[in-house]
Amino acid sequence: MTPDEIKKWMRERGWTVRGLAVELDVSRSTVEAWRAGKYPIPHLAEIALNGPPLADRTPPPPGTGGD
Repeated sequence: MTPDEIKKWMRERGWTVRGLAVELDVSRSTVEAWRAGKYPIPHLAEIALNGPPLADRTPPPPGTGGD
């Protein structure tokens, strides 16, 4: 998954950096680094993003880790 692909994935599904970081149990700076292309998105994170657990879920509401 490329930085542009993760940005598109997040935009199309309404996920924020913080919300995705919480769901994947990584820091916000890690998600930002993936989006900026500073280092590659791990294969396991890519699987989580494209599998039913996250791809089909609604992001958490603001104020609950999703903003």
